[in-house]
Amino acid sequence: MKISVVSFDLTNTLLRVKPSIGAICVEAMRAQKIAEIPEAKEFDARVSAARKTALANKNSPTSETRSRKYWQAMLWEIFAGRCSNAQFAAATEFVYKSLAEPEHWALMPHVEAVLEALKFLGLRLVVLSNGDSRWGKALADKNVLQFFDGVFLSAKTGLAKPDPAAFDNLCMSMKIERGELLHVGDSMAADVVPAKKFGAQAAWLHALSPGEIPPDKIPTIASLAELPGLVRANLVEKFATTKPSRSVGNMLAALSGIPCDDMSPRKYRELDREKEIKISTKFIKASEERRERGDTEPREAAPLFKKVLISHGFFANSLQSIIQQHWAEIVPSKLADSCSPSALENSMSTLRIFCANPIVRQELEFQKSNILKKIAKFTGSDKVKKIIYEIG
Repeated sequence: MKISVVSFDLTNTLLRVKPSIGAICVEAMRAQKIAEIPEAKEFDARVSAARKTALANKNSPTSETRSRKYWQAMLWEIFAGRCSNAQFAAATEFVYKSLAEPEHWALMPHVEAVLEALKFLGLRLVVLSNGDSRWGKALADKNVLQFFDGVFLSAKTGLAKPDPAAFDNLCMSMKIERGELLHVGDSMAADVVPAKKFGAQAAWLHALSPGEIPPDKIPTIASLAELPGLVRANLVEKFATTKPSRSVGNMLAALSGIPCDDMSPRKYRELDREKEIKISTKFIKASEERRERGDTEPREAAPLFKKVLISHGFFANSLQSIIQQHWAEIVPSKLADSCSPSALENSMSTLRIFCANPIVRQELEFQKSNILKKIAKFTGSDKVKKIIYEIG
């Protein structure tokens, strides 16, 4: 079944605690003037087991109050009796409040680029996390909240992973079948296993150590940068069983704005922007020569290649697909052959258009507001707010 919604865990998937939970615990103990304080890495090594113990003791963070109790239970395991009850209470409050501050959160690598790429493919994105209002604040502070069509935090929904009801609630809210959901997370126990048991698809964000064998039939990605390629394989049946060569992958990335196997789309566009302009110039020149010869059949490769991709569902239901298909109706018909949509950028809010010459560009400038209205009409979305014209 094709993916229509991608859900993300938050901690260590989209966001990470900075510098680490262990380091904040050390700060908390120093604030209490405790004499013997271990290194942060010793505390960090306890975090995973402490989470499991807290959940096993039915301390699920299913409300703001229960989230605070969950953290108290978890920190009790982390501190492991290194302070008095009074010191523990103060240290716990220190850690809890610290995680509400933006300086203690950072985005994981490639987050913005990957979210932008997935939105470009026409997917809806949501958050599914065992978190509370501090997690929502961190998303807003890091300016990524606008990418998401829904945020399901356990403290608000009353449902925490690995409870299958958390996944069921998400699917019902998004009005999708179980198999249409791809859940991405770093925890095998809280993310991957329960998602698979529920009937959703899952991807494990985990850097395999040398010799480590990934679980059978569970896609494993070492970095979020690999996620668009994984999703692309699901959306395009042809690529579901065979991995394209690097050159083909790069070509697809250049045309669609999604990342290659090991590069973010933003970095890729920066590196290959000059090449893209040169290629577009050649296509425009070939188009002009075709019209001068009176040919009726297009000979340039780009439009044909895009048509093939669309016919295989590569751009299915994406904004780019709709804009491409209705281009002759979006721009004045007399200019349709002299300009072309190049890319959607900045979270799909900006459309870049290549123009054959300055005259075409000037005419399109006068039509900018009408073009934006027609894009909104045909796509049913007002996401595109800005147009940038370039002469090819």
